[in-house]
Amino acid sequence: MTETEHRGAFRVRPDKGGALQVWAPGWRLEAPVVALLPLVLALGVTLTGIGPVASTALCVPLIGCAFVLLRLTRMGILFDAWGIELTGVVRSRRVPWDQVGGFMGHRTAHDGWAVLVTSEGQRIRVPGQLSGEEMNPIGDEGDLSAVDQLNRMIDTFRRQVPSARLPERPRTRGRAPRPGRSAPPAADAAGPRRKAASRPPRLSRAERKAALNPPPIRIPEVEPMSPGARRLAEMERREAEEAAAVAERNAER
Repeated sequence: MTETEHRGAFRVRPDKGGALQVWAPGWRLEAPVVALLPLVLALGVTLTGIGPVASTALCVPLIGCAFVLLRLTRMGILFDAWGIELTGVVRSRRVPWDQVGGFMGHRTAHDGWAVLVTSEGQRIRVPGQLSGEEMNPIGDEGDLSAVDQLNRMIDTFRRQVPSARLPERPRTRGRAPRPGRSAPPAADAAGPRRKAASRPPRLSRAERKAALNPPPIRIPEVEPMSPGARRLAEMERREAEEAAAVAERNAER
């Protein structure tokens, strides 16, 4: 286990994976062995042979107590390559680096606590209390408050861990698309499914040969006009010319 360092009002413990655990005195249970005592008592109850109903009634509260004690040993703030995680007794909240805005202080009459503000304006309370002197230090010029120390830890961690400066945590799994190729569009769940494109039937050798060498186009022969038909067409043409001339003279008048 790595050694715990004291940095201002907080205690800092680096992990093997590059993460950084931060907590203030009084936030967490310093002895993790205490969390095992309820489990040992529950094991002893099951070995006494007092009956399944009575042993269950005694073991369930002991297991719940062990869970709470285990969470108390992990309370605090965790800085890792993907963001900041706030671990409380009941639940943990994680904020990725692209949504981290910084820490702010909330002061009461006697004490206060830190609040993590996201880029969307959401405020998440940090588990654990801070004393009034830690919120507003009184001493030599240049002392930093607990909130200022947390914000300085954010800047220091981002400079030391390059992956903490990534815009967001990768959430997709699988192979990345090749350069120059865009990802396929997502299918519409409400729309109809696309049918798989079927291949055209394969042509035989004779059909391919006929397609490459089409037969010649036959032009029907036009029968010649009879003398009577030619005279009738000539008379119709002359009547049309005379009607056009009469219409033109009437338009000039």
